[in-house]
Amino acid sequence: MTTFPSRRSVLGLVAAGTAAAVGIPGSAAAAWRRSPNVPGPELLDAGSALSRPDRVFIARGLMHGAWVRSEGGEWYPGAGLWKQSGFNAPTFYLPSLWNGPLMQSLPENTPWAVARAPLATNLDPAKLPDPQAEWLTSPMLAAKDDLFTACFGDEEPYNDALTQWFAAAYARMHRDHPNVLVHNNQAVGQYNDTQMRTYLKTARPDLITFDQYYWQRARYWPGGSVTQLYNLNGRYRRHAVAGLDGDGVSPIAFGQYTCGFRLQPAEPIDGKDPKYLRRYFVSESQQHIVSFATWAFGGKWLDLFRWDLGAHDGEWESDGLFLTDENGKPRVQLNRYTELNTSLRALSPYLTRLRTRYVGLVNGKVGETGAATPASTEISAFAASGDGGSGLLSVVAKNVGTTNNGAPGDVLVGTFRALPGMSDAEAAGVLPDKANTPGFMLVNALAVANKDVYDPNSTGGSGDDTRQQLTVTVLPPAGKTNLYQVDRYNGALKSVGLSSSGTQKKFTVTAKGGQGELYLWA
Repeated sequence: MTTFPSRRSVLGLVAAGTAAAVGIPGSAAAAWRRSPNVPGPELLDAGSALSRPDRVFIARGLMHGAWVRSEGGEWYPGAGLWKQSGFNAPTFYLPSLWNGPLMQSLPENTPWAVARAPLATNLDPAKLPDPQAEWLTSPMLAAKDDLFTACFGDEEPYNDALTQWFAAAYARMHRDHPNVLVHNNQAVGQYNDTQMRTYLKTARPDLITFDQYYWQRARYWPGGSVTQLYNLNGRYRRHAVAGLDGDGVSPIAFGQYTCGFRLQPAEPIDGKDPKYLRRYFVSESQQHIVSFATWAFGGKWLDLFRWDLGAHDGEWESDGLFLTDENGKPRVQLNRYTELNTSLRALSPYLTRLRTRYVGLVNGKVGETGAATPASTEISAFAASGDGGSGLLSVVAKNVGTTNNGAPGDVLVGTFRALPGMSDAEAAGVLPDKANTPGFMLVNALAVANKDVYDPNSTGGSGDDTRQQLTVTVLPPAGKTNLYQVDRYNGALKSVGLSSSGTQKKFTVTAKGGQGELYLWA
């Protein structure tokens, strides 16, 4: 498209292999094995009782794609940069919605995705193409078995005629390409709840996605509490859990875009419009919190907007170089995504086999005033009763970094259960009990800016600067005796040492700002 409304107007590296389970008592030790970190696309062809989104994410893993240009002479990251980054699904958004040289340079079975299908433009409700037409070209059809997600259009306001068109286009894709997840992406506020419910029931997408860049115009969130992030994830989670018919019987997946560009400054520079002078670099804690919060809420889809170098057809978005400098050399921001995508690969076998059960917020304090951070409009303050079967009773945060005047920041809590209906092949021995594995994720949600937001190498909002020590009180769920932490670097299971206090038990963990830890009971 030639112009981008809303969002557009602003602009792994874990080796495949197995790791033995640790400390599982009795005969369960032999059964609970780790599957490879690289998922198995062969599962796509097996019979399944799971929904399309669940089985596809199990087969392909959590997604963190990145918008890159199609082939045709303009810059895009080569195989070396792509592999270094750990992104796992190049997303093509310009004509011809394909990049053969890049795909041919990547390993076999590399997933790929498409945005702005089927015409590489926004969709005009008055000029919609034939929804039954096959829009995948011959090169795309040759790689169709690896096509992960297809986003039809991008950021169109709600429209009844467009919703009906989506229904026909999605149904055709489901018939002809049943292992591709289809969706449309919305900017914040484009669909109200009534419109979203109509869209889901009528169009029958596989997932819902949105975009918002939380530090645009140098926005400051009091106490490092990015409440809009909680509210938007909460809203999309609410609709995804309610599912296609609103009754919870057919839940679907959800996710959001991550940031691949510099943001607009708070004020004009030299009298020029800020949108032409994007200079704001997000910090490490800001860069990580979006992804870890999405996972804690149960989201499975992330896509980076976008990995470009230089302008395309005069578009001014691309001046905000972020992952690489003007010479294509990696910036520190790329290295941060490399680390984050390592965590994605490590957590993926577990999170794709878990379904969100509850999300709560442990509020921190605003360092300047001592007041509690703002409440969320979509999720409640954490309470053990929110999910009595998770075994999680309380979380107390202590700021052990250098930010927020020493006051504690927020902690996000997400709880999970094993997906119902997994076959033995789909379960792959990843969870200790494919029918009943309680789990929870704790995210240090203290995310603050660097001291100099215009310097890509500035400090002040790093993961270390925003570290928090979490003291966690648990009560093992019925039939469970051991707690395990997933190692975010290799996916191995680590036994958690629990100190006893009567029937309750405690442990402590230190988490960097914006990052989270996943725990499973066995």
